[in-house]
Amino acid sequence: MSLLKNSVIYKLVIFIVSVFFSILATASPLSDAEILAFASATIPAEGSTIFNPVKPVTYPKTDADIARAEADIAQAQANTANEDEIHLAQYQADLAQDQASLAQELATSMKFKNISNPLEVLAEQGDAKAQYLVGAEYFGGFGSVKDSKKAFEWWQKSASQGNIDAQSDLGGMYFHGDGTTKNYKRGIEWWEKAANQGNVKAQHNLGVTYHKGYGTYGAGKDYKKALEWYQKAANQGAASSQNNLGFMYFEGLGVRQDYKKAFKWYQKAANQGNFDGQNNLGRMYFKGYGVRQNKAKAKEIFGKTCDGGNQAGCDNYRLLNQE
Repeated sequence: MSLLKNSVIYKLVIFIVSVFFSILATASPLSDAEILAFASATIPAEGSTIFNPVKPVTYPKTDADIARAEADIAQAQANTANEDEIHLAQYQADLAQDQASLAQELATSMKFKNISNPLEVLAEQGDAKAQYLVGAEYFGGFGSVKDSKKAFEWWQKSASQGNIDAQSDLGGMYFHGDGTTKNYKRGIEWWEKAANQGNVKAQHNLGVTYHKGYGTYGAGKDYKKALEWYQKAANQGAASSQNNLGFMYFEGLGVRQDYKKAFKWYQKAANQGNFDGQNNLGRMYFKGYGVRQNKAKAKEIFGKTCDGGNQAGCDNYRLLNQE
């Protein structure tokens, strides 16, 4: 049981699955007529997927794997402003070292001798963390066959024991109809359980749910509730929630319109590498909303966003350069 506590493997799986099940979709590409207008909050278009999958990682064990993982960190930091990619590379490197230690500990443990998957044994014995991790293995195909139904079953067991990460991801399974019948109401119920215990991913998803509204996601449009959940997630550092909160203040949705607060939250999102936050911050400087107008600063921000690989940033930079 102690092998799971504070394990980087556990942290990595939580991070990877959070990327699968978060509603952090980027804004749709802007036409020339829309460039330098404000981007909407990061809500996916109707009918589009709200998965944002990353390639499953393997579990490295050797010194060479550790060196490659550490090199990936440097490459991610050099090539992107996206905080998710940098964090993933960092977890990969940490995992390489932790996995080597864990593998050695398991190899010398008589309890798990000759057992191919000791994690699943712990899960069968009722360990909630192990159940969550086994579910994640089936969901992502990490060292096992990808099987959404088995992932759902394990996460349901873990969630029922109070594992917050399992509750959040079980909500995603119901919401998407992955491994089970689609049920927005049940999805929201599990997100609420996790969100009320501080799960930032579930808080953000509830914000989007109430922001989008129209009953599409099993909840009516309620800007005040959306604002409340975005605020909670933003206070925990969720960049997309910070951008969306800025959008709520800019548009006056569920709150009195306030350009200075919009600027503040866009800036926080932008500082974390959030492309929508960067584009919106650039537009604030360009228009002089909530800050002294500064077209040179706007151009600098758009250029940085473009260098990070964001097409909207490139389009904004090009248009501003033509003035």
